[in-house]
Amino acid sequence: ERTSNPQAPGSAMAIALQTRRRGPGSMSFVMPTSDLETLHATPDEAETAYYDAFARADSLAMEDVWLQDDAIVCIHPASEIMRGRRAVLSGWRKIFANQGPTEISFQPTRRYHGPVLAIHVGVERVQHAGGRVEVLATNIYQLTEHGWQMLLHHASPAQSTAAGVRPSDAVH
Repeated sequence: ERTSNPQAPGSAMAIALQTRRRGPGSMSFVMPTSDLETLHATPDEAETAYYDAFARADSLAMEDVWLQDDAIVCIHPASEIMRGRRAVLSGWRKIFANQGPTEISFQPTRRYHGPVLAIHVGVERVQHAGGRVEVLATNIYQLTEHGWQMLLHHASPAQSTAAGVRPSDAVH
């Protein structure tokens, strides 16, 4: 795991805090302000907030976790790809309305922390009325002027819970 000191002047993370996205692929630099609100100081804090919002079925808390950009993507097991902030947050509101609070945990198996992106891969364990399900998940976080926020969440059934799927049946 590679981490950087966000307090170090001139560090990539300090510079990233001065960065504002204007649209797909374009970046401009802005001066930091003294009233800058940092929602999540580390990728781990963002991840904790994500799973806490999921467990509590809290739409407003979930909104704070996600990057405020139409580049975000969310893929739930057996679901279509949700692209853009409106689609992703609408998807979460539907999930929360249908299932309410749920018991969920995330066990990371791999982590990469770079200057402005963090990638966490692991296993989600979800307990619901039908039993316990294990889901493989990838979470990608980006450092923004507001701290670390989720850019992508991709979840798919773990092999042990995917009915009838053998390693030789893998598509890719």
